[in-house]
Amino acid sequence: MNHRCKAGLGALLLGAALLAGCAGTPEFRTLDARVVSETPLAVGPDAELRVSLEGEGGVIAETRQQRLGSPPIPVRLSYDARALDGAALHAEIREAGRLRYRQLEPQPVAPGISEPITLTLESVD
Repeated sequence: MNHRCKAGLGALLLGAALLAGCAGTPEFRTLDARVVSETPLAVGPDAELRVSLEGEGGVIAETRQQRLGSPPIPVRLSYDARALDGAALHAEIREAGRLRYRQLEPQPVAPGISEPITLTLESVD
């Protein structure tokens, strides 16, 4: 292999390595939501709210909160923007491991959303 081919191959490999490095770097964003309920939340102090952002490949981001207080309950998720395509938010409240409230339909998330997304829970009792 001559010097010119080696230089070209080296440049090609360096470019590929740089592109791979850029492709692997997460683009972190935050997503604000608020959880509400059509009926008053009747839960004890051990109740836990779980909000997850899920895509085709599974869970992208998740948060869990206790000491819930009265709705609306603010929630903030940090996620990789590259994984947002086709993603939706899911929310539920469990108490002592038992599902008490849940969101009936996943809430789709669009890229670039700036306003908090409202997630409405319904009682499963």
